Amino acid sequence: MKQETFNVLRSRKQIQHLFSSGLGVTVFPFRILYCVLSSENETKMEVLFSVPKKMLKKAVKRNLIRRRAKESFRLNKHLFIEQIPENQKLLVTFIYIDKTIHPYETIKKGVINGFTKIIEKICQQSSELSAKD
Repeated sequence: MKQETFNVLRSRKQIQHLFSSGLGVTVFPFRILYCVLSSENETKMEVLFSVPKKMLKKAVKRNLIRRRAKESFRLNKHLFIEQIPENQKLLVTFIYIDKTIHPYETIKKGVINGFTKIIEKICQQSSELSAKD
């Protein structure tokens, strides 16, 4: 059986923790919040996609953006899951920040660039911690 490496972020407690103490990155067309937790669980990543009603009024349009973002994540997650350090869990939320609907390619670039920035910051933080020890 294949090991499950990511889930959809559903826990209210973890979502509150992410929004209260998570770090942020802005990559067009997303604002990305992330938080690294220590975990002994097999799941390395939990992801949440949000398209605020304030940005796009119609649910059909919000669902379209959410589907495009989820699909671009699904197709590219293998690039990032391997780079998450052992015994750590990454909580990530993608918040759509534009009022227009963008094509799939733009959303895909935003997801990939966002994860690249997050992984760079995590690696930088872990190298700083190891240098202190």
